[in-house]
Amino acid sequence: MENKKKLSDLPMNKLGLGGAFNNYFFNKRGQQQSDVITLAEFFALNQSPRANKETFICWRTKEIKEKFLRFRGFKKESVSFQKLKIFLLKNKFTHEDWVLLLPKIKTSKGLIYDLSLLDKEVLLSLPYHKVTETKLNCHPARRICDCLNRSYDDQFILVKDILCLTNEQVKLLPGYVEKTLINIQRRFKKHGLTDEDGPFMKINFSSVRSKDDYVNELIAIKGFSKKEAVLAVNFGIRAGWISV
Repeated sequence: MENKKKLSDLPMNKLGLGGAFNNYFFNKRGQQQSDVITLAEFFALNQSPRANKETFICWRTKEIKEKFLRFRGFKKESVSFQKLKIFLLKNKFTHEDWVLLLPKIKTSKGLIYDLSLLDKEVLLSLPYHKVTETKLNCHPARRICDCLNRSYDDQFILVKDILCLTNEQVKLLPGYVEKTLINIQRRFKKHGLTDEDGPFMKINFSSVRSKDDYVNELIAIKGFSKKEAVLAVNFGIRAGWISV
């Protein structure tokens, strides 16, 4: 435990992981050593159980990034990340210290971190889009932001915020959001969340909207004729975009 504490307080370029690794955190051309984040800060800045191509945050301020580290992208798919992971495990760090030390489980979409092993409070405090692989700039995610009275670029809508969504709130969302909500609920369940964790988990999406609800929505919002709306909804059902 004491050794972990000492390592956590070390700057990232002082972990002994080589020059290529150090370059992600320290630029010899003018950067001050005091500007380099510690291992503990690195953990706190990168609580993101997301896809391998995501780039880690390696700086304390945007000014440091722009001045010294602008073109140095430290990614999870890199050799340096594997080197860091081996170093951490060798020194007895676990997923309780950093979420990215979790083991992975196989899904139809590939390997994902097994977040069910996390303490429940830690899981609830993670950004929902990181946990569910939801793109924040997609239209369904924007409508969810509207429902929560949050801005579209809000990176800190947490799992616990989504869990508070009620059946009544979901009914007010456009029909095309439903598939995204179903995927979010399915991913939450995979990570161990249940009906007891919030009203969102109790929603039976097959009963949220009927076919007529979708038809009426297209007529009222998009100006479709009834015939056009019925054809569009039938097509959406056949394509798997709409669940009724």
